[in-house]
Amino acid sequence: MSNKKKNQVFKVIFIFLFIAYITIYTSQKSGYMDFQNYKKMSLTKEKIKEFENDVKSGKKVDLTKYTTTTTKNYSNKLSNAGYSISNGVSTLVNKGVVGFFDTIARLAEE
Repeated sequence: MSNKKKNQVFKVIFIFLFIAYITIYTSQKSGYMDFQNYKKMSLTKEKIKEFENDVKSGKKVDLTKYTTTTTKNYSNKLSNAGYSISNGVSTLVNKGVVGFFDTIARLAEE
């Protein structure tokens, strides 16, 4: 393969990995799965009616009886590997940016 083709392949792979990193990092930081689990825990209409009937009849009311919590663990080897890679890339990018600005600061001082 010529150098141009190697560079193009490298660029495509790099862009793909960068987009994957940004996607995983953003979903992890935004708390997407936490929000989805929170929505599942809301009261349903049937449970609200049951709650109102229990209050009217004077029964002891416990909130956990009327909520539905279904927590699913969606992590697998691939998502864990992606998360580890994104943390590694984040560390490298952070070190690179800090190093870049340190170099600029040293050059500005001279």
